[in-house]
Amino acid sequence: MGNSMGGTGTLLLSRWKPERFSAATAFVPPHYTPETGSRLFGNTSSNLLTTELGPNGPLRVNDFFDPSVRISSTRRDYCLTRIYRGRCDEAAEWGQQHLDLFNDLNDKGLGIHLYWDNRDHTASDWTTDDPRNPCPDIGQWVSPVRTQRSDAAYQSRFRNNQSYPGFFQDDQRPDLAGRQPLLGNGDPAHGDAWGTWGGYYDWEVNTIVDTANRWECTLYLVGQSPVTIDNYPRDTATCNLAIRKASHFRPEPNTTLHWRLVSSANGQVLQSGTTSPNTSGLVTITGLKLFKDPVRTRLLVTTDAVTRITAPDRQAQDIRVFPNPAKHTIHILGPGSQEFGFTITNSLGQTTLTGKTQSRTIELRSLPTGTYLLTLLDRSGNITHKPLVIER
Repeated sequence: MGNSMGGTGTLLLSRWKPERFSAATAFVPPHYTPETGSRLFGNTSSNLLTTELGPNGPLRVNDFFDPSVRISSTRRDYCLTRIYRGRCDEAAEWGQQHLDLFNDLNDKGLGIHLYWDNRDHTASDWTTDDPRNPCPDIGQWVSPVRTQRSDAAYQSRFRNNQSYPGFFQDDQRPDLAGRQPLLGNGDPAHGDAWGTWGGYYDWEVNTIVDTANRWECTLYLVGQSPVTIDNYPRDTATCNLAIRKASHFRPEPNTTLHWRLVSSANGQVLQSGTTSPNTSGLVTITGLKLFKDPVRTRLLVTTDAVTRITAPDRQAQDIRVFPNPAKHTIHILGPGSQEFGFTITNSLGQTTLTGKTQSRTIELRSLPTGTYLLTLLDRSGNITHKPLVIER
């Protein structure tokens, strides 16, 4: 995470070695050009050659200054990245360069969450209005309520070796022309004062399936966050999705893939279709309609026609957790006698306990009082989610 020049450095380092980072967040990163460094970097037109190698050979200075350009020679995908910009920024002025960058990042399907509001450049001033600035420079993502999704603790949900859904072409008002919310024309008075492309989308990090012939993930729009500003203001949104940082699901270009979007509650197929990886192997799904939590959907992408749906709640009616609320131990009740692999996550999505059931019991003594999500995995690969409350 970094602010101002630190934000620029955050984007540079995470693009250079994306395999080493789980997530990156940049606050008001200036849109630097080679001229910023004077003699050190030459100028934009000279575009000096460097000693670093990128995916297509030696990198030039301009490549490092443009966050939409891949500079890693070994990794196609960025880590999960968020960028916050200010329309009233007096140092890194809101204007055409930044609009072009946001649109380029989005159009390339990199899965970067893009945010903007009326903040100025100095972090200590984001919650106060400077009377010297004609623009009302209070950042809506920080005042009166600060978003949780920019916190360091929230970033700990993610892992550098785990795939994730990269959302792009987010449209929160498909009934209106253009992409909503409206970024504007570069004038701080034009467009929506604050908003995000991609930032309301979320997924269950602990139920991702990433195998050679199958990728699955449960998707939703944030709707139950204790931080009110993080909750999506409508019921549905449409988007495209790219599978990013896949470890095993790497089908060859032009392979026919089958996908389905199913209801997590009952397994009903809501959307389906086929797609193919592009020449770099990137798999994208277009035109998804997602819903506000607690309505969740599971996306399945396979190399064969989908015949079995690993819906998170497929077995929910057959499996019970007792007692719930629990104190120190829970028992898993249901048909058969097989044991389960399990993961318990807290309200921030952080894994707090994982292992295998013993005689279908799980010891909870190491966990504090709170609300959790219990995920059970059987030998057939079926996933079941159960809410879990610990009270003492």
